[in-house]
Amino acid sequence: EWLGWGTSQPRIRAQSSTTTWTSRFDWEADGDENANIADAQSQVVDPAQLLFTDDVLQNWTSQEALAWISKASSEFEVLGLQASGRPFNALSMLRKRFRKLSLLTHPDKNPEPLAADAFRKLSDAMRVLCDEDEQA
Repeated sequence: EWLGWGTSQPRIRAQSSTTTWTSRFDWEADGDENANIADAQSQVVDPAQLLFTDDVLQNWTSQEALAWISKASSEFEVLGLQASGRPFNALSMLRKRFRKLSLLTHPDKNPEPLAADAFRKLSDAMRVLCDEDEQA
């Protein structure tokens, strides 16, 4: 449905079963607000599960990241988490940590000889932790 002139791009209304989009920037959720809140709360991380905080990670150098990843004995430790015996589901936090560590260890950005192995180990850890079946 055409919503008018006056913008550089036409505004089109599209509907799905749960969301109404009126442009690429606007959306209205038709779903259950409580379900959305419960999903957000389920992604809150218990500080006891963290081996280091995000603030500490922000100040790391590439050498510190390489040393940490090289010494990590499990996929959880690579991203600074303690294995808890239950699936880890805070994907937004995992992505944030993966991004920071990948920028520090990527072989194109880090000339150290261990960078390629560390980046591969980091990528494997992220793949495993994003899949609940492989976390076990």
